[in-house]
Amino acid sequence: MVLIVVAAGAVAAVYFGVKHLAKSSEANQTAVKALHRSHVASDSLGEIQDTGFPSGEISETGASGNASFAMSVKGSRANGTYYATLQKTNGIWSVISARILLANGQSVNLDINSPDLPSNLAKSEGHQLSSSSVDQSSWRSEYWPQQLMRFSVPVDWIRKKAEQRELDYRKGERYSSTYLAGNGWINDNALPAGNLLQVEVQTASEQLHNGVIIGYAVRNVGGATGLLTISDRGDTRIATWKGLVQAGGKQREIDISLGATAHDFDNLEPTFDAILNSIRFEN
Repeated sequence: MVLIVVAAGAVAAVYFGVKHLAKSSEANQTAVKALHRSHVASDSLGEIQDTGFPSGEISETGASGNASFAMSVKGSRANGTYYATLQKTNGIWSVISARILLANGQSVNLDINSPDLPSNLAKSEGHQLSSSSVDQSSWRSEYWPQQLMRFSVPVDWIRKKAEQRELDYRKGERYSSTYLAGNGWINDNALPAGNLLQVEVQTASEQLHNGVIIGYAVRNVGGATGLLTISDRGDTRIATWKGLVQAGGKQREIDISLGATAHDFDNLEPTFDAILNSIRFEN
């Protein structure tokens, strides 16, 4: 009995010691700091009060490494689970993607890598996508292998095309006016994401005031910060997100468009918003 008690104590000591090391690791501390800095997290959870012990894995080789964590998070307004993927480059940990799965089942991508914009430049103006709750219990998972993008769509949406540069899904039938379309390019030389986003936001603000588009917002999709614009083309209304994405060790220019007739668009906005929220890019 004495030996059993001693052994159990040793196992417990090792277990909680490993937990403590994981929580105090530089990678985990970087993930928690990013959570506290996120405006999206504070909007969803309120003031962040506590995070639980992380579960996941850390792999380091000298100045390089990868880590992924999941941990409970408690806020003043809501609770959930925080998921973060990190990469260590030249000895420095950085968060590549992060999201919160709220207790009500809603998944929210965090603005982890959102660049600072000039104070006189609004991050959103005009018409915004509705984010009402959507029943996704029957949705199915899809994959765009050439661009390492996973996402979910309603069960009645069909895949029309998934190629290196182009993605096309339709609601109900192949030539439906309700669609999800994507375009992707791999950059040989990385582009300055922050500078480009600032220029694009400035352009979008001018387009809104000139009546070219009806709304825009800086938005995080799958861990990448880009720009979502909403515009009318004939009798079709289109929401298009464009951003620079790190996936598979390469920088990719990705744009995702969700469109429908102007008559149907309002009712489909929560579905479009949920599709964008479901997007994940593989490292």
